[in-house]
Amino acid sequence: MLELTIVEKRCENGEKCEEFISKIHNDRRHLLCAFSSLSFIALTSGKLLFRVSSETVTFVPSTGIQHTIEYKCGMKTHNFIPANEYTGVIINEDIGWDHAFYLAVVLKNPKNKQKLVPLFKNTSPRLAFLQKVHNKILDLVNKLK
Repeated sequence: MLELTIVEKRCENGEKCEEFISKIHNDRRHLLCAFSSLSFIALTSGKLLFRVSSETVTFVPSTGIQHTIEYKCGMKTHNFIPANEYTGVIINEDIGWDHAFYLAVVLKNPKNKQKLVPLFKNTSPRLAFLQKVHNKILDLVNKLK
C-alpha cells in the first residue's frame, strides 16, 4: 500500500521542504522494488507450472498417432495425426547449439507447410530410447502388412 504523508512544514522562502520530495522519491523506489519482485515471482512460478512433466505417444497402426504433453500444473495437450495423413516415423537429428535427436512423424500432404511433426521434443530422451520406440512402431506396421 502506498502512503502519502504531506508535511505541512514550510521553508523560510515559502516553498515546501526537501523532506516531502525525498519521501515521495522513497515511496516510488519501494513501489518499483515491490512491483519488480512480484513480476519475478509470477514469471518464475509460471515457468515452473508450465514445465513439461511427461510426453506420451500412443500408436495405433490402423487409426493413427496421438501425442500427449502433460505439464506440471496438470494441464494436458493432445495432438492426433490420423493414419491416412502420415507416411512414416523417422528419427531426426537436430544440429544447432546443442546436438539432439527426436522422433518425427512424416506427413503426406502438409496443410501448413509443416512436413515433420516432432515427438518427444520437450523431454529430449536419449537416442537409445528413441531407437527402441522407432523399432517398436516399425514392428507394429510390418505386422499389419
